[in-house]
Amino acid sequence: HLPQALDHNPDLGCAGAARRDLEEGSHALMMRSITGASSAGLPASLPRGDTAASGAGSVASDLALGAARPALVFVHGFNCPVDWACMRLGQLVALGKLEGAVLPFVFSWTCGRVLSFLHVLGHMETLAVDLPKFLAELHADAGVSEVHIVAHSAGCELVAAALPGLEQLLQDT
Repeated sequence: HLPQALDHNPDLGCAGAARRDLEEGSHALMMRSITGASSAGLPASLPRGDTAASGAGSVASDLALGAARPALVFVHGFNCPVDWACMRLGQLVALGKLEGAVLPFVFSWTCGRVLSFLHVLGHMETLAVDLPKFLAELHADAGVSEVHIVAHSAGCELVAAALPGLEQLLQDT
């Protein structure tokens, strides 16, 4: 996701778009995000009803069960491309034997054009406003009522900066 400006997009639509992609069986998008497209010898898309790692059923049917399962939201650290974050979350879900037990999501945030960790840390409060918005949409659009957040490195700083918004989100729901 580099290079990007530190300005965040106030018109998120992230959770709704993710749900639509999952409901429509957008396996090609998921495979490209995880594998870096079909250039690695893997198919660009899977037939509807198949999954890449397990026989757990279609992604759309997994999402339909979302109200009964918690979401696992991974917040990556500084200078981490979204495909790496997806891979790390996939590893966590697979090694933790969480397949079918959680709905995995990656919350990706911009690290900016300036490749300075300290510069990004100075903008955490601005970047952090998107996390509560994403979780609110996840609740409203996907019907998820329980969320577990896993954060790595600067992702922990982002979650900490988002705590006032997360507290307000809990009070509003």
